[in-house]
Amino acid sequence: MKDDTKPKKQLIKELQEAQKRIVELEASEKERNKVEDAYKTLMTNSIQGVVLIQDGRIVFANLPFLEMSGFKLQELFSFSTDDIKLAIHPEDRKRVWKDLKNRFDGKSAPASHEFRFIRKDESICWVETLVSFVEYRNKPAMQMTFMDVTDQKKAIELLEEEKNRAKKYLDIAGVILVAIDVDQKVTLINKKGCELLGYKEQDIRGKNWFDKFLPKKVRKEVKSVFEQLIKGEIEPVEYYENPVLTKSGKEKVIAWHNTYLKDEAGNITATLSSGEDISERKNIEQSAMEERDRAEFLLDIMGHDINNLNQTVISSSEMLLMTPGLSEKEKKFVQNSLTQARAISELITDAQKILLLRSKGLETEKLDVSKIIDNSVNYIRENYPDRSIDTNSTLPESEIVINCNSLLQDVFDNILVNAVKYNRNEKVNIDITHSSTKDGKYWKLEFKDNGPGIPDEMKTQIFKGLKRDDYVIYGSRFGLIFVQEVLRQYGGKVWVEDRVKDDSEKGSNFVVLLPRED
Repeated sequence: MKDDTKPKKQLIKELQEAQKRIVELEASEKERNKVEDAYKTLMTNSIQGVVLIQDGRIVFANLPFLEMSGFKLQELFSFSTDDIKLAIHPEDRKRVWKDLKNRFDGKSAPASHEFRFIRKDESICWVETLVSFVEYRNKPAMQMTFMDVTDQKKAIELLEEEKNRAKKYLDIAGVILVAIDVDQKVTLINKKGCELLGYKEQDIRGKNWFDKFLPKKVRKEVKSVFEQLIKGEIEPVEYYENPVLTKSGKEKVIAWHNTYLKDEAGNITATLSSGEDISERKNIEQSAMEERDRAEFLLDIMGHDINNLNQTVISSSEMLLMTPGLSEKEKKFVQNSLTQARAISELITDAQKILLLRSKGLETEKLDVSKIIDNSVNYIRENYPDRSIDTNSTLPESEIVINCNSLLQDVFDNILVNAVKYNRNEKVNIDITHSSTKDGKYWKLEFKDNGPGIPDEMKTQIFKGLKRDDYVIYGSRFGLIFVQEVLRQYGGKVWVEDRVKDDSEKGSNFVVLLPRED
């Protein structure tokens, strides 16, 4: 029989080694417990939600996560893998769960995620998570930290909504809007600007505005002004016109209104400009200027050459009238020729005055209206010595003083001449009255005559220079246009009414409004 008994000393030695290993294991366990306790303390005190998932189940969750999710700790401990998956919003679930699984399996996957989390009460919050791996109770576990970013998401969404709303406002604006930064690059342009330039927005933003979108002839000058503006050396020009270059190579003239943008420190960071395409207006203005130049040239010819020729006809007719032995019939023919020749001279003079008014405007000074009317009354008496003219004026001297010039007498001359010239009565009566309009903004002068009157359908036409019927010619073709143009430049108005209300055959009433100066 074999003796398996060991020597006493050996048994004692093995027992001591076993006790030593037990002590070491107990020490290691205590150390692990200390580490776990420290970990739990750290995670419990974290301001972020923390969850540990091990073997497909939740084994730890701190207070911030409980408050965020609305679940109790024991409820979370009872969660299955499917329950955990259902806490992720359906629209985010597939993406997030796939990444979590890949990461747990050691495959490449994002460490952070942003998704919608479904709380216990089924309300939804946006969370941002960070996934890492730790050892918990001697086994690997997935640690997920949660941060509630719902407020940030809402703020971003509101900001995006405001941005989209602002973009819509910019796009429906009827003007070009463009922002240019300190590097001369376009940082913003609206739909109108893209359409005008002929480019898509992505082909404009980030490009140098001056090098790509301005004609070479103005590039250096405009760029220099911009550089001074960005440096704060000059103030932005409120209004400026310059051409831009479209994708097709065509130039468009833009009227710009400019300002600049600053950062919180007050440094200029960009310019913001709104622009209107005035190319067509510029073409019209150029055409109008050319037409005006041609008209001035023709009127110069009329005023000089034709008037000189016409003056010869007038002088000859006047001398012929003084020739003895002319019959009454011959005198009548000569007088008619003289009248028409004088009318031609008046026509040329009125046309020249109208053109001068519209091209150069008026210089004015304060003048007494009553004196000007007196001069006009004397003018018609001198020019119609054979007519019986009775004028009655209510204007006291120096009561009406306005900004005007000597052309105001031409206005009154035209009105009074018409009142006499086309009046078939033996005695011409003209009443001149004055008053103030109800709003107190104008002096109202009324010139009432006992002439043939003006039909209603002609009352507005006579100021438009249109052709009138032979039997009711009231005023020269340009005379009343001239009257209206002068008064318009004074800031006044003119129209005609019936002297007797609703009876156009009992005389006319020319109404003139002149701005009050008091």
